[in-house]
Amino acid sequence: MQAAQEVAPCYIGTLPLELLIYILGFLVDMGGPPDTLRLVSKAWLNTINNTPQLWSRIRNFPTGPKRIKSWIDKSGNHPLRIRSSSSELNSFLSLLLPEAHRWESVWITESFSTALSLFDKPTPRLRELVLRATSFEPDATICTGGRPLLKHVELDVIHLPGDLSFLKDLDTLILQGVTWKREELGMDQLYGVLSACPDLKLLNLNLHYNADEVVRPRLHFPLLTSMEISTWNPSQPRWTSPLLSIIDAPNLLYVDTSFHSWPGVPDPVPEFYGSWLAQIGRTDQQKRYEISIFPNGILVDIFQEQDDRYWREKASLELSCPMPNQESFDTSIAVKMLQLLNANIPVQSSSAMIDICRPKDISYVLEYLMQHKADEAGRKIWPLPTLRSVRFSPVWMRSPLTTDFARARGDTVDITAAESDQPDEHLHKWNPELGMFVQT
Repeated sequence: MQAAQEVAPCYIGTLPLELLIYILGFLVDMGGPPDTLRLVSKAWLNTINNTPQLWSRIRNFPTGPKRIKSWIDKSGNHPLRIRSSSSELNSFLSLLLPEAHRWESVWITESFSTALSLFDKPTPRLRELVLRATSFEPDATICTGGRPLLKHVELDVIHLPGDLSFLKDLDTLILQGVTWKREELGMDQLYGVLSACPDLKLLNLNLHYNADEVVRPRLHFPLLTSMEISTWNPSQPRWTSPLLSIIDAPNLLYVDTSFHSWPGVPDPVPEFYGSWLAQIGRTDQQKRYEISIFPNGILVDIFQEQDDRYWREKASLELSCPMPNQESFDTSIAVKMLQLLNANIPVQSSSAMIDICRPKDISYVLEYLMQHKADEAGRKIWPLPTLRSVRFSPVWMRSPLTTDFARARGDTVDITAAESDQPDEHLHKWNPELGMFVQT
């Protein structure tokens, strides 16, 4: 082994210069200081010393201002990407404020300080701002003298500033645990935040705010394609209702909503999901709906046919409750979601599959799937008529309800009993001719 290592060729020195610089950029982004990386070889030393962009990732290392100042000097006129996770924020920023016109990306985390003069100079190149445990005073403004063209803003455990004009051009907004003027957010404040960024493509809200019953105009987000909303407030299970009712996103593809508790969730919630499902199902292309029902929620993945052999994920919807106890799950919500799917899945161009990953109780799902109606000719019309397969835990194989369901719909639905992590040889499938489950 040692002999092989001694004669093994090293190809890194033969790389084209552009590719070597690209690789070194990745190493610097991963935390490798350029002044340390240049000690690897003379070639790396020359390359790094003569490539200003490799010095433009400025990190708040605990080695003193002299080292940071040398990086700034070596970065030339390249846009700066600034990272700080140290409590020594003010001294670090004092070195960088003269270069505010070159700031492109700023991440400040775990400083537990107040941004009094963080953006008191124009930052025309700033595109990305991530602040965690760094707060604004109520009368603070962002980038006095010139608003940046920010595209990505992530604020985590901070106090929002009063002036929200810096949000205008965002395509990504992530808010977690924010407050307004050092008090809990109200619906008016949250409405104001969302109103300030009409061009969002991604929205992620994980926060606690005071909901109210005021009816507000819907906010139109024509570019929004991904939205995640969650709450950890047990005292206000209805909090998502007014928020979902004000969001109009005709091109939304990925939805992930998480409630702290289910009881009392009002009608605007299923109304929102119903509109979303109808919007996704409008095209004539073949779709496959994969429905997974868990102890704490329901997930709908929608795949669209690309050609005869390939399916591409088109959209997904997740409705969950993060509480570990299954008593917090209201099974009527899952049934209501199945009803919405039944009303909005295109019959002519889709198929559906259900995986019940909830071993303690599957009766509410099967009972709904057996509630058929009759057409004028007396033929049975089943819920989810495009249903092609149902899978559940083997503990339910001998249940009378399971048998009734299999006899009712087993001719057209592939019914399987198996744990989700079991190999195929442990599957039990319903055999309509034998009227029983048979191991494959």
